[in-house]
Amino acid sequence: MMSMGNDGMARDKNLFCRLALIAALAVSVSFIPYAAMRFAGLYINLTGSMARGIWKAYEIPIGTPLKGEAVIVKRGGLPSDRRLLKCRYLLKRVAAIEGDIVDYNAANERVCINGTPLPNSNIFPRGRNGITLPHPEYPYAVPKDCVYLSSEHIYGYDSRYFGPAPLCSVIAMARPVWCR
Repeated sequence: MMSMGNDGMARDKNLFCRLALIAALAVSVSFIPYAAMRFAGLYINLTGSMARGIWKAYEIPIGTPLKGEAVIVKRGGLPSDRRLLKCRYLLKRVAAIEGDIVDYNAANERVCINGTPLPNSNIFPRGRNGITLPHPEYPYAVPKDCVYLSSEHIYGYDSRYFGPAPLCSVIAMARPVWCR
């Protein structure tokens, strides 16, 4: 009998710890200004564009971020409709850099980078809120001092819709610390 009570207490304690972590994340996102998180070098991602969880922000080395790197992007530097992009900061992956050719292949319904299809890159005419989604004219070469950003989620809001992002809007590189 005693061990069953202890098992129940352990489950309750485990549940309490999980709820406390979720509450701490919610409070962090709601009340801690970005400057404080940036000072700590942390970024909390709750969107589906990339893995949800805690990411560590790193200074960008001199030069363009490398393809495949996750980056934190400031919304203000992006050519985007404020109705479609509500977050101040985005977590995206660099899929193409200066000079890479970005095209849309209608046959496989994917964006292609230098001829290679990009996963989860279908282009949708409207967002979930019914707003018409813009998109650049394809094909194009990624301009100087710009990067093409992608999402891991098919419905992510990324360069498929706002086009290449200026490097000045990329404020940090990111690595996952704790993600689910």
